[in-house]
Amino acid sequence: MSPDHQAKNIQSWKVVREFIDEFPDNAQCKPWKTLVNRFIDEGMKLGLNHYFRAGQAMHHIIFSTLDHHGLRDEPRVTVEFHPENEVRVAYGNNNLEFNPPTLEYTLPFELALATFRRLLRQLWKATMSEEIPGEILD
Repeated sequence: MSPDHQAKNIQSWKVVREFIDEFPDNAQCKPWKTLVNRFIDEGMKLGLNHYFRAGQAMHHIIFSTLDHHGLRDEPRVTVEFHPENEVRVAYGNNNLEFNPPTLEYTLPFELALATFRRLLRQLWKATMSEEIPGEILD
């Protein structure tokens, strides 16, 4: 993966974080916003932002290995957050609003990151010719 591709990936996570920060701190949005920000921050601490592009579609956060904005039917990992501390993690080629994913799990937040990383590994193997980086394997 080129340094330019990595820089775009890192920037995409920042843009998503800024997008989430724009939601109001009211009773309806704050629990969701807090959960999403925790998840994004954990992914950045793990260095996943170097290898995957992040984007948003309404209330979903979408991760891909593409070097450009805009998914069509390409594989992706989609994450949906529920304020009761649950996270839906899905792998597939479509928007979750319109089609069911290939795989999906709804888990407590504490278990969701491990499943997210497993699905990112699956995404990497399906879309990249390069060997999977060690940070993703851990």
